[in-house]
Amino acid sequence: MSADLDELRVVRPQSVPSRRWIWWCLTAIAVPILLLCAVYQIPQWIHDHQMDGLAGRFLTYPPPPETHVNEDEVDGSVGVEEGQKDLCRYRLRFAVETKLSADEVRDYYKKAKIAAVGGDGHGTLEVRVWTSSDVPPSSDTFGRRPMIVEVQDRGHGQGWDIRCT
Repeated sequence: MSADLDELRVVRPQSVPSRRWIWWCLTAIAVPILLLCAVYQIPQWIHDHQMDGLAGRFLTYPPPPETHVNEDEVDGSVGVEEGQKDLCRYRLRFAVETKLSADEVRDYYKKAKIAAVGGDGHGTLEVRVWTSSDVPPSSDTFGRRPMIVEVQDRGHGQGWDIRCT
């Protein structure tokens, strides 16, 4: 009878891999890919966080007199500084409506003591203000004109962010 039991015993063929082996292979492939993605993304997340900080400081700063900031039209970006390889530039643009001239708005924001990205003193803030040439001087009932305020913070290291190479 014991001979009959030995014949009934099921033996798994050696050519079929076990589930544990398949999971180990998938893990060995997935972990390096995930680590590579993290090395690629983390510097971008850091620079995006710094860009959000710069935007927050400008948008919470009191606007010039007789000026309204349109917070729906805010654009921020991080990129390579023109002519300077391996340096990052932060650019923030936001729309305002004001009775002031473009020079007055620019001077107001230049005089403001708003910290650059990181607050380390390495960046230099440059403020530009312009209006569209096809907008009439008095475009609303209050006599305000739409303008774009652009702030550029230059001279920051790339920190492995591929957008800055």
